[in-house]
Amino acid sequence: MEKAGGKGYWKDPKQLENDPDLANLHDNAGFGAFSKKNVELPIDGKKNQKPELIILEPSSGKSSTGSHTPLLIILHGNNQSAEDAIEQWKFMVEKGLTVVAPQSGQASMLNAFFWTDFPEAIPEIRTHIENLKHKYRIDDKHFIIAGFSMGGGLTAKLCLDQAIPVKRIAIMGSYLAKLLIWKVVCKKSAQDAGKLTC
Repeated sequence: MEKAGGKGYWKDPKQLENDPDLANLHDNAGFGAFSKKNVELPIDGKKNQKPELIILEPSSGKSSTGSHTPLLIILHGNNQSAEDAIEQWKFMVEKGLTVVAPQSGQASMLNAFFWTDFPEAIPEIRTHIENLKHKYRIDDKHFIIAGFSMGGGLTAKLCLDQAIPVKRIAIMGSYLAKLLIWKVVCKKSAQDAGKLTC
């Protein structure tokens, strides 16, 4: 741990404290020093940290719907990055979609990020979309958002709260409590708003 810390590695102090696999180390002096350092490092690291965005456009420069831009937003899982997400979805660019991968502004460790704080994450996503609208003519009929793990949970939250004008969603590898209730609410939202397809 000391060597990792010396190379700039850090982990969210709350995760260090709550990880059951590390419980036996809580009384260890070295672990205590590492935990203390991890309280300070994220503060320094976040001073200049901003949510990032990776954008891949069709090589032809033309979308599959003409003048409008069919948009696919992909949300990485916890302890991942935008680069991890874009690697799995870049094939969609060949199908004429502009693929966008936001990176959370919440860092869990070195080069790893998470979406756990939804009240912080949702404004980030909305800001990205507003900025994209200044650059592209967004086609609401082909506006898709997909998420893996916690990114999938955030996708569901964005969909059900109608926080963004999304038409279709894809959720992968996510734990959704009371899934039946989510399905009912999602169906009702689609009927009421005429905007959502889950």
